[in-house]
Amino acid sequence: MLTILASYAQEESLSVSENQKWRVRKNFEDGMPWNGTMLGYRYDRGTLMVVPEEAKIVKRIFEDYLSGMGVTVIMKKLNAAGIKTRMGNLWCKSSVMHVLRNYAYTGNLLLQKTYRENHLTKRTLVNEGQLPQYHVMDSHEAIISLENFNAVQAEIRWRAEKYTHPGRKLNTYPFTGMLVCAVCGKHYRRKVTAVRPVWICSILNMFGKDACASKQIPEETLCKMAAEVLDMDNFDTDTFHDKITAVRVENDNTLVFCFKNGTKTVKRWKDRSRAESWTEDMKAAARQKVLERRNAK
Repeated sequence: MLTILASYAQEESLSVSENQKWRVRKNFEDGMPWNGTMLGYRYDRGTLMVVPEEAKIVKRIFEDYLSGMGVTVIMKKLNAAGIKTRMGNLWCKSSVMHVLRNYAYTGNLLLQKTYRENHLTKRTLVNEGQLPQYHVMDSHEAIISLENFNAVQAEIRWRAEKYTHPGRKLNTYPFTGMLVCAVCGKHYRRKVTAVRPVWICSILNMFGKDACASKQIPEETLCKMAAEVLDMDNFDTDTFHDKITAVRVENDNTLVFCFKNGTKTVKRWKDRSRAESWTEDMKAAARQKVLERRNAK
């Protein structure tokens, strides 16, 4: 009986899925988009209608990129100005790039760029010829001219060729993917400052203290704490990865080391004093400035 009921349920799911696909493809054939959830437009009775205030943001992103700004700079500029995404979230690099690559801003549509694998897995796949695509010209009011859009795509390709190096192995470090921020849940990343390498929450690094009130940790401190937890004289990467699954970084200078056997060890670390943070080069530069001020008097 259960087998029969499961078969009925699966067939019903397939029928609903096929009906939905037919409706969406019929809309594509008529030049109608699936929905209008993009910045700058609202979907109204089968047509994309411009939202003037949001259209200004889209134009600003395109203009900034063509003026030479990078995606990260644009992202930070939008967040600093308190401008949100279409869904009311903070901007990230991928959301800025999504705007820059969105062909719909030219007033034209390329429909059925993706499709669902099947009604069971529901995985979204890129349409590379498996299904027909529909190119609709002048389907709605444009926010960006086709010339500017093409110029941005050319600039994206040029920057990719200039700054990416095929075949170059990405650097991985002992704590890559191991440090988890207890404040926001994101991973820490390595950052080289003028003083020393540190590990910092990716959200803090990208959006600042307003988005995540965590702290950065000197790499030297991490190595020392890990060595103490593992009872080693010196930090060893292989031993660390063999025994530790993750390190949770709490907000009160606390590190929680999670072992593969299910146990946890808590360690607290101290911030370095200002005097300890100064390198010899920094001290020499400070002395030079003092001498210059005295001579100026």
